[in-house]
Amino acid sequence: HGDGFKLWGEYTSAMQDLIKFFRDLNHYTVIFTALEECIEDKDTGNLSYFPSIGGRKVKEAVLPAFDLVSRLVLDKDNNRLLICKPTTKTQAKDRVGVLEATELPNLAAIMKKMEG
Repeated sequence: HGDGFKLWGEYTSAMQDLIKFFRDLNHYTVIFTALEECIEDKDTGNLSYFPSIGGRKVKEAVLPAFDLVSRLVLDKDNNRLLICKPTTKTQAKDRVGVLEATELPNLAAIMKKMEG
């Protein structure tokens, strides 16, 4: 078990370093996509969606590291939307503060809004 814990710690550290590396790139716009997983809060029963990345510490490091974190969903009419503000189910944020709660998934339009 000792080797497993050591390897898990090394993985967590390497992933956190990778997130910080991309966060700290100057003069670049970096866009990631990730599969998602649904996590149920054992105390409240609420469901939350996170990037499907191994390790809770790594999942929790994503949201504070980046200026925009959004989730692609289908609305009731099967239109694609990006959720850009947090909801009870979605970890999302718009640090610049110029996006609506939902936006069309047009990255050029979103970048134009964010660049002001």
